[in-house]
Amino acid sequence: MDYHELGGYVLLGLILFRIVWGFVGSTYARFRQFLYSPAVVLSYGKTILQSDSKAYAGHNPMGGLAVVVLILLLLMQAITGLFMTDDIFFYGPYYPSVNDEVQKLMSNLHHTTFEVLLWFIGIHIVTIVFYEFYKKQRLISAMFTGRKHNVTDSGISDHHSLKALLIMGIASSLVYCLVVVFAPETIDYF
Repeated sequence: MDYHELGGYVLLGLILFRIVWGFVGSTYARFRQFLYSPAVVLSYGKTILQSDSKAYAGHNPMGGLAVVVLILLLLMQAITGLFMTDDIFFYGPYYPSVNDEVQKLMSNLHHTTFEVLLWFIGIHIVTIVFYEFYKKQRLISAMFTGRKHNVTDSGISDHHSLKALLIMGIASSLVYCLVVVFAPETIDYF
Protein backbone atom coordinates (compact mmCIF):
# COMPACT_ATOMS: atom_id res chain seq x y z
CA MET A 1 0.00 0.00 0.00
CA ASP A 2 2.94 2.35 0.57
CA TYR A 3 3.82 2.15 -3.13
CA HIS A 4 0.17 2.53 -4.09
CA GLU A 5 -0.11 5.65 -1.95
CA LEU A 6 3.12 7.12 -3.29
CA GLY A 7 2.04 6.31 -6.84
CA GLY A 8 -1.25 8.14 -6.24
CA TYR A 9 0.57 11.24 -5.05
CA VAL A 10 2.91 11.13 -8.05
CA LEU A 11 -0.11 10.69 -10.35
CA LEU A 12 -1.82 13.69 -8.76
CA GLY A 13 1.32 15.79 -9.27
CA LEU A 14 1.63 14.70 -12.90
CA ILE A 15 -2.03 15.46 -13.62
CA LEU A 16 -1.74 18.90 -12.02
CA PHE A 17 1.37 19.48 -14.13
CA ARG A 18 -0.46 18.37 -17.30
CA ILE A 19 -3.40 20.66 -16.62
CA VAL A 20 -1.12 23.68 -16.21
CA TRP A 21 0.97 22.54 -19.20
CA GLY A 22 -2.24 22.52 -21.23
CA PHE A 23 -2.35 26.30 -20.85
CA VAL A 24 1.32 27.35 -20.90
CA GLY A 25 3.23 24.43 -22.41
CA SER A 26 4.54 23.74 -25.88
CA THR A 27 2.30 24.45 -28.87
CA TYR A 28 0.81 20.99 -29.37
CA ALA A 29 0.35 20.35 -25.65
CA ARG A 30 -1.95 23.34 -25.24
CA PHE A 31 -5.66 22.66 -24.94
CA ARG A 32 -6.55 25.45 -27.35
CA GLN A 33 -4.55 23.66 -30.05
CA PHE A 34 -6.43 20.37 -29.89
CA LEU A 35 -9.87 21.05 -28.46
CA TYR A 36 -12.39 21.30 -31.27
CA SER A 37 -16.10 21.96 -31.46
CA PRO A 38 -18.46 18.95 -31.30
CA ALA A 39 -19.24 19.45 -35.00
CA VAL A 40 -15.54 19.14 -35.93
CA VAL A 41 -15.15 16.05 -33.73
CA LEU A 42 -18.19 14.40 -35.35
CA SER A 43 -17.00 15.35 -38.82
CA TYR A 44 -13.57 13.86 -38.14
CA GLY A 45 -15.22 10.75 -36.66
CA LYS A 46 -16.89 10.10 -40.03
CA THR A 47 -13.44 9.82 -41.62
CA ILE A 48 -11.92 7.59 -38.96
CA LEU A 49 -11.92 4.45 -41.13
CA GLN A 50 -10.44 6.22 -44.14
CA SER A 51 -6.75 5.38 -44.41
CA ASP A 52 -6.03 8.77 -45.97
CA SER A 53 -7.88 11.01 -43.52
CA LYS A 54 -6.24 14.30 -42.60
CA ALA A 55 -3.14 14.04 -40.41
CA TYR A 56 -2.69 16.63 -37.68
CA ALA A 57 0.63 17.91 -36.33
CA GLY A 58 -0.80 17.60 -32.80
CA HIS A 59 -3.82 15.63 -31.60
CA ASN A 60 -6.62 15.10 -34.07
CA PRO A 61 -10.14 16.16 -32.94
CA MET A 62 -10.99 12.77 -31.43
CA GLY A 63 -7.54 12.41 -29.88
CA GLY A 64 -7.89 15.83 -28.26
CA LEU A 65 -11.19 14.75 -26.74
CA ALA A 66 -9.52 11.55 -25.51
CA VAL A 67 -6.79 13.60 -23.80
CA VAL A 68 -9.39 15.54 -21.81
CA VAL A 69 -11.27 12.36 -20.85
CA LEU A 70 -8.04 10.67 -19.75
CA ILE A 71 -6.99 13.69 -17.68
CA LEU A 72 -10.40 13.79 -15.98
CA LEU A 73 -10.39 10.04 -15.26
CA LEU A 74 -6.88 10.15 -13.81
CA LEU A 75 -7.73 13.24 -11.76
CA MET A 76 -10.80 11.48 -10.37
CA GLN A 77 -8.71 8.40 -9.58
CA ALA A 78 -6.12 10.47 -7.70
CA ILE A 79 -8.62 12.61 -5.81
CA THR A 80 -10.84 9.74 -4.71
CA GLY A 81 -7.72 7.93 -3.50
CA LEU A 82 -7.18 10.71 -0.96
CA PHE A 83 -10.37 9.52 0.78
CA MET A 84 -9.61 5.78 0.69
CA THR A 85 -8.68 3.13 3.20
CA ASP A 86 -7.72 -0.50 2.92
CA ASP A 87 -9.16 -1.01 6.42
CA ILE A 88 -5.80 -2.40 7.57
CA PHE A 89 -2.75 -0.17 7.13
CA PHE A 90 -3.65 2.72 4.88
CA TYR A 91 -5.90 5.69 5.51
CA GLY A 92 -5.83 8.46 2.91
CA PRO A 93 -5.13 11.93 4.26
CA TYR A 94 -8.75 13.01 3.81
CA TYR A 95 -10.41 9.77 4.93
CA PRO A 96 -11.06 10.98 8.51
CA SER A 97 -12.54 14.28 7.31
CA VAL A 98 -15.67 12.78 5.71
CA ASN A 99 -18.56 10.67 6.93
CA ASP A 100 -19.21 6.99 6.14
CA GLU A 101 -21.47 7.83 3.21
CA VAL A 102 -18.83 9.94 1.47
CA GLN A 103 -16.15 7.34 2.24
CA LYS A 104 -18.25 4.65 0.53
CA LEU A 105 -18.94 6.95 -2.42
CA MET A 106 -15.23 7.70 -2.84
CA SER A 107 -14.38 4.01 -2.59
CA ASN A 108 -16.96 3.10 -5.25
CA LEU A 109 -15.78 5.91 -7.53
CA HIS A 110 -12.13 4.92 -7.04
CA HIS A 111 -12.76 1.29 -8.01
CA THR A 112 -15.16 2.11 -10.86
CA THR A 113 -12.84 4.75 -12.29
CA PHE A 114 -10.00 2.22 -12.25
CA GLU A 115 -12.08 -0.22 -14.31
CA VAL A 116 -13.03 2.54 -16.78
CA LEU A 117 -9.36 3.57 -17.00
CA LEU A 118 -8.31 0.03 -17.90
CA TRP A 119 -10.82 -0.03 -20.77
CA PHE A 120 -9.86 3.49 -21.87
CA ILE A 121 -6.14 2.67 -21.86
CA GLY A 122 -6.79 -0.50 -23.85
CA ILE A 123 -8.82 1.40 -26.44
CA HIS A 124 -6.12 4.08 -26.55
CA ILE A 125 -3.39 1.52 -27.28
CA VAL A 126 -5.48 -0.20 -29.97
CA THR A 127 -6.18 3.20 -31.55
CA ILE A 128 -2.48 4.10 -31.63
CA VAL A 129 -1.68 0.77 -33.30
CA PHE A 130 -4.56 1.37 -35.77
CA TYR A 131 -3.15 4.79 -36.69
CA GLU A 132 0.38 3.45 -36.86
CA PHE A 133 -0.32 0.58 -39.26
CA TYR A 134 -3.61 1.26 -41.06
CA LYS A 135 -3.46 5.04 -41.42
CA LYS A 136 0.36 5.10 -41.64
CA GLN A 137 0.49 8.00 -39.18
CA ARG A 138 3.58 7.33 -37.09
CA LEU A 139 2.22 8.33 -33.69
CA ILE A 140 4.61 6.24 -31.62
CA SER A 141 7.78 7.84 -32.99
CA ALA A 142 6.07 11.27 -32.85
CA MET A 143 5.50 10.80 -29.11
CA PHE A 144 9.26 10.56 -28.65
CA THR A 145 10.54 12.96 -31.30
CA GLY A 146 7.79 15.59 -31.33
CA ARG A 147 7.53 15.32 -35.11
CA LYS A 148 5.23 13.44 -37.48
CA HIS A 149 6.72 12.43 -40.80
CA ASN A 150 3.56 12.93 -42.87
CA VAL A 151 2.65 16.42 -41.62
CA THR A 152 4.03 19.61 -43.13
CA ASP A 153 4.05 21.50 -39.82
CA SER A 154 7.48 21.75 -38.20
CA GLY A 155 6.56 19.93 -35.00
CA ILE A 156 7.77 20.86 -31.54
CA SER A 157 10.58 23.38 -31.90
CA ASP A 158 11.36 24.07 -28.23
CA HIS A 159 10.92 21.70 -25.31
CA HIS A 160 10.55 24.40 -22.62
CA SER A 161 12.60 22.41 -20.07
CA LEU A 162 13.04 25.20 -17.55
CA LYS A 163 9.36 26.09 -17.63
CA ALA A 164 8.44 22.40 -17.29
CA LEU A 165 10.75 21.98 -14.26
CA LEU A 166 9.29 25.06 -12.61
CA ILE A 167 5.71 23.86 -13.14
CA MET A 168 6.62 20.36 -11.90
CA GLY A 169 8.15 21.90 -8.77
CA ILE A 170 4.98 23.89 -8.15
CA ALA A 171 2.76 20.86 -8.76
CA SER A 172 4.88 18.73 -6.42
CA SER A 173 4.75 21.42 -3.74
CA LEU A 174 1.00 21.68 -4.10
CA VAL A 175 0.56 17.92 -3.68
CA TYR A 176 2.82 17.98 -0.63
CA CYS A 177 0.72 20.78 0.87
CA LEU A 178 -2.50 18.88 0.12
CA VAL A 179 -1.42 15.58 1.64
CA VAL A 180 0.86 16.75 4.46
CA VAL A 181 0.60 20.43 5.38
CA PHE A 182 -3.13 21.07 4.96
CA ALA A 183 -4.44 17.52 5.38
CA PRO A 184 -6.97 17.10 8.19
CA GLU A 185 -5.70 15.79 11.46
CA THR A 186 -5.17 12.04 11.23
CA ILE A 187 -6.81 9.57 13.53
CA ASP A 188 -4.71 6.93 15.25
CA TYR A 189 -6.50 3.70 14.33
CA PHE A 190 -3.98 1.38 15.98
